Amino acid sequence: MDPDMNARLLAEVTTLLRQQQELMTKLVNRPPAEKRVEGISMLKYSGSLGESLELFLDQARLFFEAKDTDYMHSSNSRRVLAMMVSNLQGQTAAWYVTQQSSIDTIDELADALRREFIPADLQERLRDALYKLKQREGRDLADYVTRYRQLIMRVKDMSE
Repeated sequence: MDPDMNARLLAEVTTLLRQQQELMTKLVNRPPAEKRVEGISMLKYSGSLGESLELFLDQARLFFEAKDTDYMHSSNSRRVLAMMVSNLQGQTAAWYVTQQSSIDTIDELADALRREFIPADLQERLRDALYKLKQREGRDLADYVTRYRQLIMRVKDMSE
């Protein structure tokens, strides 16, 4: 065999091996495929004062975990962001249309939603509502306990 031909053949084999190694690395580092989970859906969020943004964000995290989707992986960020944004409604959806060019990750989305839709005095308002909560406002004890739990789960620090 010709020495030049041997060198070319060796170079081609080396190139093929390098390409195959790169492909194997991509396959190994690829996030796992998303699972389909029946009966589970992501919450909607419209930004009203009675809604909990933190609950929406936590439920979204659980939704992606149930689907075995690494929502923090860079290769999933666009799809995960699109799925979360598709669950914004009303004023939050309209707001996102004007902000979408500055939001690239779910962390940026969460921070921007907090700045825009969570009033600075929310904790004070929640504490006031908790203080004003009376059983006589409700029909029975179970209704009072339900309203109490809805308020208390949103209060961050009761030491003040």
